[in-house]
Amino acid sequence: MQQVNLSLLTKGIYLIRFQAKDGTYRKKVIFNVLNMKNIFILIGITLFLSSCDKPVYHNIPKNEKPLLKDNDTVVFIEKGSKELDSFLIIRSDGYRVSDKRYYQEEIFIHYNCLNESSSIDKFGFRHGASIIIFIRNNDFPIYGNADPVSVIVNGTSYQSIYIRHAFNFPDSIPNTVYYSHQHGIIRYNYSDGRCYELK
Repeated sequence: MQQVNLSLLTKGIYLIRFQAKDGTYRKKVIFNVLNMKNIFILIGITLFLSSCDKPVYHNIPKNEKPLLKDNDTVVFIEKGSKELDSFLIIRSDGYRVSDKRYYQEEIFIHYNCLNESSSIDKFGFRHGASIIIFIRNNDFPIYGNADPVSVIVNGTSYQSIYIRHAFNFPDSIPNTVYYSHQHGIIRYNYSDGRCYELK
Protein backbone atom coordinates (compact mmCIF):
# COMPACT_ATOMS: atom_id res chain seq x y z
CA MET A 1 0.00 0.00 0.00
CA GLN A 2 1.39 3.38 -1.01
CA GLN A 3 1.81 5.97 1.74
CA VAL A 4 1.26 9.64 1.02
CA ASN A 5 1.94 12.47 3.47
CA LEU A 6 0.88 16.05 2.81
CA SER A 7 2.23 18.92 4.89
CA LEU A 8 1.88 22.67 4.56
CA LEU A 9 5.24 24.40 4.32
CA THR A 10 3.90 27.93 4.08
CA LYS A 11 0.74 29.58 2.71
CA GLY A 12 -0.05 28.07 -0.70
CA ILE A 13 3.00 25.75 -0.77
CA TYR A 14 2.62 22.07 0.07
CA LEU A 15 5.12 19.24 0.45
CA ILE A 16 3.96 15.81 -0.65
CA ARG A 17 5.96 12.80 0.56
CA PHE A 18 5.10 9.40 -0.94
CA GLN A 19 6.58 5.95 -1.21
CA ALA A 20 7.46 4.89 -4.78
CA LYS A 21 7.05 1.33 -6.11
CA ASP A 22 10.73 0.63 -5.54
CA GLY A 23 10.28 1.37 -1.82
CA THR A 24 12.10 4.68 -1.79
CA TYR A 25 10.50 7.86 -0.50
CA ARG A 26 10.10 10.80 -2.83
CA LYS A 27 9.17 14.38 -2.18
CA LYS A 28 7.37 16.94 -4.35
CA VAL A 29 6.61 20.53 -3.65
CA ILE A 30 3.31 21.90 -4.99
CA PHE A 31 2.92 25.64 -5.27
CA ASN A 32 -0.40 27.44 -4.98
CA VAL A 33 -2.57 24.35 -5.29
CA LEU A 34 -5.74 26.29 -4.63
CA ASN A 35 -4.82 29.07 -7.05
CA MET A 36 -3.93 26.60 -9.84
CA LYS A 37 -7.24 24.82 -9.32
CA ASN A 38 -9.10 28.11 -9.71
CA ILE A 39 -7.12 28.93 -12.86
CA PHE A 40 -8.11 25.59 -14.43
CA ILE A 41 -11.75 26.17 -13.53
CA LEU A 42 -11.63 29.64 -15.10
CA ILE A 43 -10.01 28.27 -18.27
CA GLY A 44 -12.72 25.61 -18.51
CA ILE A 45 -15.52 28.13 -18.07
CA THR A 46 -13.92 30.46 -20.64
CA LEU A 47 -13.63 27.66 -23.20
CA PHE A 48 -17.24 26.62 -22.58
CA LEU A 49 -18.56 30.17 -22.94
CA SER A 50 -16.53 30.83 -26.07
CA SER A 51 -17.89 27.64 -27.65
CA CYS A 52 -21.44 28.90 -27.00
CA ASP A 53 -20.91 31.83 -29.35
CA LYS A 54 -20.00 29.70 -32.36
CA PRO A 55 -22.65 29.57 -35.08
CA VAL A 56 -24.55 26.30 -35.44
CA TYR A 57 -25.56 25.32 -38.99
CA HIS A 58 -28.45 22.96 -39.75
CA ASN A 59 -28.07 22.05 -43.41
CA ILE A 60 -30.55 20.16 -45.56
CA PRO A 61 -29.11 16.72 -46.38
CA LYS A 62 -27.75 16.54 -49.92
CA ASN A 63 -30.17 13.78 -50.93
CA GLU A 64 -33.12 16.02 -49.91
CA LYS A 65 -32.11 19.13 -51.86
CA PRO A 66 -34.23 19.90 -54.93
CA LEU A 67 -32.63 19.35 -58.33
CA LEU A 68 -34.66 22.26 -59.76
CA LYS A 69 -32.53 25.26 -60.77
CA ASP A 70 -33.36 28.93 -61.12
CA ASN A 71 -34.97 29.67 -64.54
CA ASP A 72 -35.81 26.02 -65.26
CA THR A 73 -39.11 25.42 -67.08
CA VAL A 74 -41.44 22.74 -65.74
CA VAL A 75 -44.43 21.40 -67.71
CA PHE A 76 -47.43 19.50 -66.33
CA ILE A 77 -49.94 17.65 -68.53
CA GLU A 78 -53.56 16.99 -67.61
CA LYS A 79 -54.25 13.25 -67.90
CA GLY A 80 -57.63 13.51 -69.65
CA SER A 81 -57.60 16.63 -71.83
CA LYS A 82 -53.81 16.71 -72.41
CA GLU A 83 -53.87 20.43 -71.55
CA LEU A 84 -50.44 21.77 -70.55
CA ASP A 85 -49.48 24.00 -67.63
CA SER A 86 -45.99 25.53 -67.93
CA PHE A 87 -44.09 27.18 -65.08
CA LEU A 88 -40.85 29.10 -64.71
CA ILE A 89 -38.85 28.09 -61.64
CA ILE A 90 -37.54 30.82 -59.35
CA ARG A 91 -35.18 29.39 -56.74
CA SER A 92 -33.55 31.06 -53.78
CA ASP A 93 -31.22 29.43 -51.26
CA GLY A 94 -30.32 30.89 -47.91
CA TYR A 95 -30.33 30.55 -44.14
CA ARG A 96 -32.89 31.55 -41.54
CA VAL A 97 -31.10 32.89 -38.45
CA SER A 98 -32.51 32.51 -34.97
CA ASP A 99 -31.01 33.55 -31.66
CA LYS A 100 -28.13 35.18 -33.57
CA ARG A 101 -26.24 31.92 -34.00
CA TYR A 102 -28.53 29.13 -35.24
CA TYR A 103 -28.57 28.94 -39.03
CA GLN A 104 -31.25 26.78 -40.69
CA GLU A 105 -30.74 26.25 -44.41
CA GLU A 106 -33.85 27.02 -46.46
CA ILE A 107 -34.61 26.58 -50.14
CA PHE A 108 -37.56 28.38 -51.73
CA ILE A 109 -38.91 27.10 -55.05
CA HIS A 110 -41.57 29.22 -56.77
CA TYR A 111 -43.47 27.98 -59.83
CA ASN A 112 -44.62 31.01 -61.84
CA CYS A 113 -47.17 30.23 -64.54
CA LEU A 114 -46.18 30.92 -68.16
CA ASN A 115 -49.57 30.28 -69.80
CA GLU A 116 -52.61 32.42 -69.15
CA SER A 117 -55.11 29.58 -69.37
CA SER A 118 -53.98 27.99 -66.10
CA SER A 119 -56.17 28.44 -63.05
CA ILE A 120 -53.12 28.82 -60.80
CA ASP A 121 -50.69 31.63 -61.37
CA LYS A 122 -48.12 30.53 -58.81
CA PHE A 123 -47.38 27.88 -56.26
CA GLY A 124 -44.30 26.43 -54.64
CA PHE A 125 -42.63 25.13 -51.53
CA ARG A 126 -40.14 26.04 -48.85
CA HIS A 127 -37.80 23.31 -47.68
CA GLY A 128 -36.02 23.90 -44.37
CA ALA A 129 -36.66 22.50 -40.91
CA SER A 130 -40.04 21.44 -42.34
CA ILE A 131 -41.74 21.48 -45.74
CA ILE A 132 -44.32 24.15 -46.52
CA ILE A 133 -46.20 23.72 -49.81
CA PHE A 134 -48.38 26.60 -50.94
CA ILE A 135 -50.72 27.61 -53.77
CA ARG A 136 -51.34 31.34 -53.96
CA ASN A 137 -51.83 32.30 -50.29
CA ASN A 138 -52.98 28.85 -49.18
CA ASP A 139 -50.63 26.51 -47.33
CA PHE A 140 -51.16 22.78 -47.45
CA PRO A 141 -51.36 21.22 -43.99
CA ILE A 142 -48.05 19.77 -42.87
CA TYR A 143 -49.74 16.52 -41.88
CA GLY A 144 -50.62 13.95 -44.51
CA ASN A 145 -48.82 10.73 -45.16
CA ALA A 146 -45.98 10.85 -42.66
CA ASP A 147 -44.24 8.05 -44.49
CA PRO A 148 -43.27 8.57 -48.12
CA VAL A 149 -44.75 6.31 -50.79
CA SER A 150 -43.74 5.21 -54.26
CA VAL A 151 -45.90 6.40 -57.15
CA ILE A 152 -45.90 6.31 -60.94
CA VAL A 153 -46.48 9.71 -62.51
CA ASN A 154 -46.82 10.00 -66.30
CA GLY A 155 -45.04 6.66 -66.74
CA THR A 156 -42.09 7.51 -64.44
CA SER A 157 -41.62 5.76 -61.10
CA TYR A 158 -40.85 8.11 -58.20
CA GLN A 159 -39.69 7.02 -54.75
CA SER A 160 -40.18 8.86 -51.44
CA ILE A 161 -43.24 10.91 -52.43
CA TYR A 162 -45.24 12.88 -49.87
CA ILE A 163 -48.94 13.48 -50.56
CA ARG A 164 -50.60 16.57 -49.09
CA HIS A 165 -54.39 17.11 -49.03
CA ALA A 166 -56.36 20.25 -48.25
CA PHE A 167 -60.10 20.13 -47.61
CA ASN A 168 -60.78 23.85 -47.27
CA PHE A 169 -59.26 25.15 -50.53
CA PRO A 170 -61.50 26.75 -53.18
CA ASP A 171 -62.42 24.43 -56.06
CA SER A 172 -60.52 26.73 -58.46
CA ILE A 173 -57.12 25.57 -57.16
CA PRO A 174 -55.66 22.09 -56.60
CA ASN A 175 -56.46 20.41 -53.31
CA THR A 176 -53.87 17.61 -53.47
CA VAL A 177 -50.17 17.72 -54.32
CA TYR A 178 -47.53 15.04 -54.68
CA TYR A 179 -44.14 16.25 -53.50
CA SER A 180 -40.61 14.87 -53.82
CA HIS A 181 -37.58 16.38 -52.06
CA GLN A 182 -35.48 16.17 -55.22
CA HIS A 183 -38.09 16.67 -57.94
CA GLY A 184 -40.38 19.15 -56.20
CA ILE A 185 -44.06 18.99 -57.06
CA ILE A 186 -44.69 16.15 -59.50
CA ARG A 187 -48.49 16.08 -59.55
CA TYR A 188 -51.49 18.13 -58.47
CA ASN A 189 -55.18 17.23 -58.42
CA TYR A 190 -58.36 19.32 -58.40
CA SER A 191 -61.49 18.37 -56.50
CA ASP A 192 -63.39 17.94 -59.84
CA GLY A 193 -61.05 15.06 -60.83
CA ARG A 194 -58.57 16.92 -63.05
CA CYS A 195 -55.04 15.62 -62.54
CA TYR A 196 -51.87 17.32 -63.81
CA GLU A 197 -48.67 15.30 -63.89
CA LEU A 198 -45.06 16.31 -64.46
CA LYS A 199 -44.23 15.79 -68.12
